[in-house]
Formats: sequence, C-alpha cells, structure tokens
Amino acid sequence: MEWEDRALRRAEGLALRAQSERFSRVGWALFAYVVSSLLVQVAAVAAAMLLRPELLNELWFLWVMSAVSSYAVGFVLFAVIIRRSPRAEPLPRRPAGPLKLGQFYLVSMAALYVGNIISLLLNGLIGLIKGSPVENPVDTLLDFPVALNLILVCVLAPLFEELMFRRLLLDRLRPYGERFALIGSALMFALIHGNFSQMFYAFGIGLVLGWLVLKTGCLWQSVLIHAGINFISAGLLPLLEPLGEAGDAILAAFALGGTVLGIVFFFAYRRDVRPARGTCEYSEGRKWRLLFENPGMVLFCLVVIYEVVVVIAAT
Repeated sequence: MEWEDRALRRAEGLALRAQSERFSRVGWALFAYVVSSLLVQVAAVAAAMLLRPELLNELWFLWVMSAVSSYAVGFVLFAVIIRRSPRAEPLPRRPAGPLKLGQFYLVSMAALYVGNIISLLLNGLIGLIKGSPVENPVDTLLDFPVALNLILVCVLAPLFEELMFRRLLLDRLRPYGERFALIGSALMFALIHGNFSQMFYAFGIGLVLGWLVLKTGCLWQSVLIHAGINFISAGLLPLLEPLGEAGDAILAAFALGGTVLGIVFFFAYRRDVRPARGTCEYSEGRKWRLLFENPGMVLFCLVVIYEVVVVIAAT
C-alpha cells in the first residue's frame, strides 16, 4: 500500500504543478502586456529625442504611442501567450434586454463613483504622509483632443480590455468556478491599471462587467457598458465644462442619481448572482495560492508594485 500512497501523492503533485504552470502563463501574459507597452513607449521617446525631439510636444504623437504600445503590441503579446492555456466551453448567448442593460450600466456607475471615493481617500492619506498630493495619471489623458480621446477611451480601450479580461482571461479561469473567475479577472483588471486612482473602481466595474458576460455570454454588451462608463470622463465632462458651474451641477446630479440607482439595483439583484461551480475541485484557498504562487504572477505583481510606487513618488 505504501507504493500506492507514493504514486497517489506523486500524481497529485504533478496535477498541482500543471495547474500552477497554467496560472503562471496567465501571469506571464499580463507581465508581457505591461512590460512590452512600457518598452515600446520608452523606445518611441528615445527615437523621437534622437531624430525629431519636437514630436514629444505633439499630442497626436503621444496618442499614437499610447494606442500602439497598449493595443498593437501589448494586447497581441497577451493574447498569443494566454491562448496556449486551456479554456472553458463558450457560454450560451442570452443577451440582456435594453432595460436590464441600463440597470447594469447604473450598477457600473455606482462601482465607478464608490471606488473613486475610496481612491480619493487613500490618495489623500498617502499625500498627507508624504507631504505632497498624489496625481491621477488619468488626468494626462484629458490633454488629448476630444476626438482622439473618445477614440482611445471609448472605442479602443473598451474593445481590447473586454477581450482581454472578460473573454481571454475569464474563459481561462471559469474551469475553477465562476466566483473565482469573476473575482480573479476583476482583480487582474484592477492591478493592470498600476495606480491607486483607478484600481478600486476598476475592480468594482470588472465585477459588474464580468457578471454581465457570465450571465449573457455576450461580450459586445460589456464593451458597450465599458464605453458608456468611459464616456463620462472623455465625452460628457468636456461637453459640460464650457457651462461652468451649471455644467458642474448637471454632472454632480447625473453622478449622484446614477450612483444611488445603481446601489438600489445592486441590492435588488445581488441574490440572483449564483455562480456555477467549476470542474476543478480545489478549495478556494488552494485556487488563490495557485493563482499567485508562480513565477509569472509574481513578476507581474512586482511590476504593478513598481508602477504604483512610481506614481506615488512622482510628485
């Protein structure tokens, strides 16, 4: 019987190693996205400084650099690496109707503004400790012309980010259970932003959009809501800004009303959330250890920590 026990332990060890390698590939994909994007931007800046330094003052050049590094390079590497991992079967398509989709949008709004409040409080505390305010990296995006900003924030970002996190990543995590896949994909979506100004609301929105995809099987609906959420800062804010105080009042009423309704809908429908079990019968603790205790994910988390520290120390 002793040899049977050894064989069983060996088989369990090999199975755990295979699962760890699968999660490590997820970490390597995320790591490749972040690092390749940064390297492309550094290379573009270095080339411009050598050849045409005036390009660094051109908004269109900075816009192209941002779009190409994130979506033409980073996304492609992410997709190539993660597609080698097994994925769950496609979800059945049950598109949400306009009313339900509107409710999901309002819940996403609530996640946006509640998460933003948490970010402001945390950044304010960090600012007090270090003696200077922590800047929000998103503010630099608003320097782009409105048309370019709308393309970047309301078209490219929703499309590629939903493909990354609510399709490629979510499908790789679903075999471990929908609850784990939902939280894990939302957490990775938050971490990849690399700053406290976006992490908290990105996590909340990632939960809402992930559940929408699990419920409907329709990625285009999560892309639509993602674009609508981003439109608040990229489109609605510039439209209302010329109105001065009246515009501020309209935006405040919109934000408050949407947040209150979103919270109401969240509590009204939260009991309907019944995540399906996965095919892998590991404990929740074992799943999270497998997710994070591997080389790929460790390196990704170290890069995220580096980005957060750089943002905090920038002022």
